[in-house]
Amino acid sequence: MKTLRRWLRPLKRWFNRNFRIDAGIFLSKPIEQDDPLSQDGSVEVADMTDVTDLRPDLPFSREEFDRRVQEGHKFFELFVDREPVSYNWVACTGANIGVLHDLRLEVPENALYLWDGATVPGHRGKGFLSVMINGILQDQRQNTRIAWTAVAVSNKSSRRALAKAGFEPMFTYVSVQLFGRTLLSFVIKEGRLAKAQPEFDRLAREPVSV
Repeated sequence: MKTLRRWLRPLKRWFNRNFRIDAGIFLSKPIEQDDPLSQDGSVEVADMTDVTDLRPDLPFSREEFDRRVQEGHKFFELFVDREPVSYNWVACTGANIGVLHDLRLEVPENALYLWDGATVPGHRGKGFLSVMINGILQDQRQNTRIAWTAVAVSNKSSRRALAKAGFEPMFTYVSVQLFGRTLLSFVIKEGRLAKAQPEFDRLAREPVSV
């Protein structure tokens, strides 16, 4: 039996590399217009989109940073006592963002999409991600009425942080790939199955009320 498992191990690794089933949850939160965020003076959420001196410890290059900004994204960081503890990217109106595999969303007017956020390892579990998200929404509340984001079904810590920040699930989506090619993608919404990309296209087309 041990010999068989040893022989099968490379086959299992090959299968895991080439066949993928990933699932996420798409969430939303209305942006309150007249509900100012109360924070102590040591906490600051800053728009770093125009930064000229990019810190080397961030997990993307200067070229990647500039490309994202040119595509219509903004970069925010949360500072506590002037120390950066969390960051998040925001796709603004008109930006086209990948959600999972080949699934894409074009952000409509009066909406934004939060993506690629993280907290410094030494500061995780302290609620900073939800604090930063609420700070971003306060910063962007003018002419913006709804925030969207997505999280992997398996990422329980981020799901808790997003729930704490007030995000509610809209639907679950699933994508299946073989050799890097998408075979199937669908959403599960109100107990029904539907093709995934038309659901994201519908979000882009439907006006967000002001």
